[in-house]
Amino acid sequence: MPLFNKAEYSEKCLYAIAGNTGDEPAYEVVLIDNASSDWTQYLLLAFEGDVAVLRNDENAGFARANNQGAAVAQGEYLLFLNNDTEPHPRWLEAMVELADSDRQIGIVGAKLLYPHTGTIQHAGLELVDGVPDHVYRGVSADDPRVCQARDLDMVTGACLMIRRELFAELGGFDTSYRNGVEDVDLCLQARARGYRVVYCPAAVIDHHEGTSEGRFDHVQENLQHFVEKWQGSFAADGRFVGGAAAATSTETGGDGDAVAGNEGEETVTLSGELSIAERSPRGNTGRVLRGLLGRTVLCPLQFGDGQPRDVPGPLARNKLRFGANGQRAGSVRRHG
Repeated sequence: MPLFNKAEYSEKCLYAIAGNTGDEPAYEVVLIDNASSDWTQYLLLAFEGDVAVLRNDENAGFARANNQGAAVAQGEYLLFLNNDTEPHPRWLEAMVELADSDRQIGIVGAKLLYPHTGTIQHAGLELVDGVPDHVYRGVSADDPRVCQARDLDMVTGACLMIRRELFAELGGFDTSYRNGVEDVDLCLQARARGYRVVYCPAAVIDHHEGTSEGRFDHVQENLQHFVEKWQGSFAADGRFVGGAAAATSTETGGDGDAVAGNEGEETVTLSGELSIAERSPRGNTGRVLRGLLGRTVLCPLQFGDGQPRDVPGPLARNKLRFGANGQRAGSVRRHG
C-alpha cells in the first residue's frame, strides 16, 4: 500500500483492515511511504511490528511503489489497496475464495462504494463508446446488476488482487505511467495472456475516491501512452480482442492511430489527440473531455462525482491484529 501524506485516511484504512479481516487466509501488510511530509511517519511508528514498511526518499508514484512492495511480499496473491479505502468484513476472504475457484482467474476486483451514500463507485470497468469507464457508477449497492460475479476486461487498482506469479510474468505495473491508468494496463496485459479478470461483489470496500495528491498531474502523458500501447485492441462492441503481442507493441498508421490488431474485425478507434483534464476548484473531480473534431478521446478513468470527501464519524476502536498466530501481517500467504 503506497502512502503519500493523507495520514488520516491511512489510519482509518489500517484499522478497517485490522477489524474486518479474519485470521484466514493469513496475510501480511506492506506499506511504502513515498516521502510523506505529514504525520504519516508517526502513524507508521505506532504500527511498528505489525506491518512491514519501506521508505522512499521521494515520491516514487503508484506503479513504482507498488512494484517495490510486491518485491518484498511473500504471499501467493498480491493485493494492491489504496490508503483511502475502508474494507468491510470478509472482503479478503471473498476475493481469495473467488481466485481459488479457477486457476485461470488472474485478477480479482472488488465492489467499491461511496462512503457518504453507500452507492456504487466501482463495479468493474468496461469500454463504453471507446472510453474505459466505471459501469453502474451511482447505482444502489444491492442493485442486481452489481451483485453477481462476472468477467470483465478491467478493474480498478484501488483494490486489485493478482496472482504473484502472474504479476512477475507481466513485469509488474508499467512504470511509464504516473499515477493513472496502471491498473487498466495491468488488467489488459493479463487478458492478453488468456487470464480472466473477475469482479467480486462479496468484497465490499468504501473508497474516498480521488484523494491522492498529484492524482491528475500526468493525465495527458498517461493517456497518450495508453493509446499508443493498446490502440486496435478493442472490438466495435467494446470487447478486448488484443493478443499477447498487444501487450508489448503496436503498429501505427500514418495519422498516428494504431492499426487494428485482428484482421477482418472492426475495432474502436482510440484517438491520439487528447484533450486536457478538467478538474473542479475543489480538486476532487476530474474528467478528460471528449472533443477535437468529433473523434473519440480515450478516458481510462472517471475521477469522481463531486461528492464531498470529508470523512465523518469516529475511528474504529478495534484492536490491531495482523496475521494469524502472531505472524506479521499486503500479500496473502498459504499454509503448508
